[in-house]
Amino acid sequence: MKSLRERHYSPKKTIIISTVLLFLVIFLSHSLYRVYMKRREARNTLVRMQEELALLETKSQSLKYEIESLSTSEGVNFELRKKLNVKSKDEQVVVIVDKEVGETDEKLDTSIWDKIKNFFR
Repeated sequence: MKSLRERHYSPKKTIIISTVLLFLVIFLSHSLYRVYMKRREARNTLVRMQEELALLETKSQSLKYEIESLSTSEGVNFELRKKLNVKSKDEQVVVIVDKEVGETDEKLDTSIWDKIKNFFR
């Protein structure tokens, strides 16, 4: 039996084996890259879902607090007054109305040239 050093492979056979090994390395590298990308995407999705879970838990706590406050008569009265402008017999309601969007001050509508003209009058 010949030892490894004594074996001589033909150049054609060496090229074929090298080509097959090269394709095998490329295929495995591509597969490894796809697995890495899927793992990275799964990790990002996990982080996003954990943030959403924390947000929903916070919202759940605030809703529980609101339910507890509405279970009392004071809480119901407060919400009625706030949303429906309801008053009791011995109270008065004052409604403050904001300016409409179309209403503006005349001072804001004047241009810079009008201001200069008014300055010299």
